[in-house]
Amino acid sequence: MCAYKNSELFTQRQLFSFFALIVIAFVGNYLHASLFTGVDFLFGSIFVLIILSLYGLSWAVLASIIASSYTVILWHHPYAFLTFALETLVVGLAFKRKDANIPLLDGIFWVTLGMPLAWVLHFSLLPFDTSAALLIALKQGVNGYFNALVASLILTYLPIQKWTGDSSNRKAFPLRQGLTSLLVVSVIFPAMAILVVNNREQGRQMRADVNQRLSTLSDEFASQLLALHQRYIFTLNGIAERASRIGGEPLGSMRHELDVVQATFPGLNSVHVGDATGAVAAYAVTDDKMTTKNKLNFSDRPWFKDLQASIKPVVSEVFIGKLTHMPAVGISVPILGKGVDGRAFNGFVVASLKLDYVSDALSRQARRGGARATVVDLKGKVVATTAPDVATGQLIPVIDMESEPGLTRIFINGTQSL
Repeated sequence: MCAYKNSELFTQRQLFSFFALIVIAFVGNYLHASLFTGVDFLFGSIFVLIILSLYGLSWAVLASIIASSYTVILWHHPYAFLTFALETLVVGLAFKRKDANIPLLDGIFWVTLGMPLAWVLHFSLLPFDTSAALLIALKQGVNGYFNALVASLILTYLPIQKWTGDSSNRKAFPLRQGLTSLLVVSVIFPAMAILVVNNREQGRQMRADVNQRLSTLSDEFASQLLALHQRYIFTLNGIAERASRIGGEPLGSMRHELDVVQATFPGLNSVHVGDATGAVAAYAVTDDKMTTKNKLNFSDRPWFKDLQASIKPVVSEVFIGKLTHMPAVGISVPILGKGVDGRAFNGFVVASLKLDYVSDALSRQARRGGARATVVDLKGKVVATTAPDVATGQLIPVIDMESEPGLTRIFINGTQSL
């Protein structure tokens, strides 16, 4: 029933038709119909089966390999690609019989081999449970049989031989077979169209529900971050006011106050107080191993320059601590004195926030909502995250808030929550 034998040389028209059918088969898979996420209806095997009928098994297997390669990109695994190539091979071997019926052969393949193999591959080698693997297997079986019916109708009712330059007298399909195929397609196609529309609407509603849930979780954590920020600012402002009133006493005399703050807030790595030049006068740390005999100066830090210029509380971007040598975020407030305009920058109080502390709070919030969450600064450096494949301090692209309704962005000087 094959018009062209593998040993024959194609005419230019036949060769063009062959490659055109391969391209259409690939496009048929590319322009798939998504039933819902991860479940797609493909159309490429329609034209692969036409190639099988016109050009023979070898060329059909080649066409199947090329057309089905798109499934590796679409589903990120090669198992469907192997299954579709096997479909072409098995149906092609059985198709050599003179009374072969493409839909019947394809249906037998999917029931006896294709669907069981698809279930085993998805259940054993991919993260699919029993029901999900069964759904995929059934979808592939119905998809393959539907495509075989369409291919049979095209071969029966369209002058495909004339279009491809086939001058041989290929035996026509029985009228009963064509009518049966037409009847089945007339039932399956509208049902599939309704299923696609319904599932897309369900998918849209599901995404809207998920976005609403994520927005709620993000808003709640944003509120927690703001409350934590206000507590730290209130406490550090108290130290700054005390420092502005000590008169001639050195700032180093405030070590006791810093120790109290450090003991009160377990989320802090260290607390420093210093003068207007950035020189540290006293500090308190969580671990004595973090102490140093070297004089510390923060005048090179961006947050210090911002604090000096604005004379307002500043939250820094992620930096590596000079004592902890770990990623941290600094919360700083100015020590004010009397100047020409009534306000003068006389020094600073800065606290280094433990990012692990923020991550722990974020994890508790995310677990409650069954989500993953990340807090980044304005440059996209990760402040805290619950994602196992994202590291603190890592630079990630800042997401467009307009295109991601499930996210919340809050600004605390240099830090934002996503």
